[in-house]
Amino acid sequence: MLIRPLAASPHVPVVAGWLHAQWWGAEGWSLAATTAWLAAATGPAAPLTLVAECAGAPLGTATLETEDLDSRPDVPSATLSFGSTPPTRRNSTPRAAGR
Repeated sequence: MLIRPLAASPHVPVVAGWLHAQWWGAEGWSLAATTAWLAAATGPAAPLTLVAECAGAPLGTATLETEDLDSRPDVPSATLSFGSTPPTRRNSTPRAAGR
């Protein structure tokens, strides 16, 4: 397994499609805006999106961002979100995922 910044991989369009379909589209983001944000989230500090891959296929992502409370710009915040492809979820449990 390889974990690296998403922007340093060829998987930005695929991952953008996943995240847009699952969450970002419902929040009003276009697919183009989602793709552009992920391509720019290069770290090393937030924003940063990492991708886990195996045999060249993306398995999941982790994103660290700091500006996630649009309704409260006066409150510093940070969010770590992650997602994985359905086949990689079959053996996971919250307890195992936290290890």
